[in-house]
Amino acid sequence: MAAMRENYFDTAVAERYDDPDDVMFSRDVLEPTVDLLAELAEGQAALELAVGTGRVALPLSERGVHVHGIELSQAMVDQLRSKPGAERVDVAIGDMTSTRVEGRFGLVFLVFNTIGNVTTQDDQVAVFENAWQQFVPFLAFPEPVRKIIYTTNAIESLNYQLRKIIKNRGHFPT
Repeated sequence: MAAMRENYFDTAVAERYDDPDDVMFSRDVLEPTVDLLAELAEGQAALELAVGTGRVALPLSERGVHVHGIELSQAMVDQLRSKPGAERVDVAIGDMTSTRVEGRFGLVFLVFNTIGNVTTQDDQVAVFENAWQQFVPFLAFPEPVRKIIYTTNAIESLNYQLRKIIKNRGHFPT
C-alpha cells in the first residue's frame, strides 16, 4: 500500500480556507459549477476527490445528489462537518490517488485547481486511474460492443466535421 502523501491542509489552513472574499466561493462561480455537476450526475451518486470543506459537495447535495468525498485532511473534514447539511455528504479520509469508497458513481470529479495538489505526473495519472475504478462508465459494455460504439463515434465525428466544412464552404467547385 502506498504511503499517504503529506497533508498541507492542517487546522490553521482549514479554519481560514472558506474565505468569502475568494472568487472561488462566490455565487457567480459556485452556482454554475454545481448546476453543471448536478446535470452531469443524472440522478446518480457523485464522488468528489479532495472534498475539503464541502464548498461544492454541500450545495450539490442540496440539489438531491448523494455526494461522497475523499479528503486527505481531517481538519478540512472537521470544517465540513461543522456546516449545515454535512450529514448528507459521506467522507473517507485518505489520499485521492489510492483511496476507494463503497459504491459506484455516475460522476467522479475534482474542481478548480485541485489536481495541482498532486505534484507529480505519475500521481496525477493515479488519481484518474483510481477515479475510473469507482466510476459507473457510460460505456460499460463488453469489448465487441465498445468497439462498435467507439468506431461509430469516430465516424460520426468525421461526418460532423465534413458537414461543417461543406456548410461553411457553401458548395464544392465544379
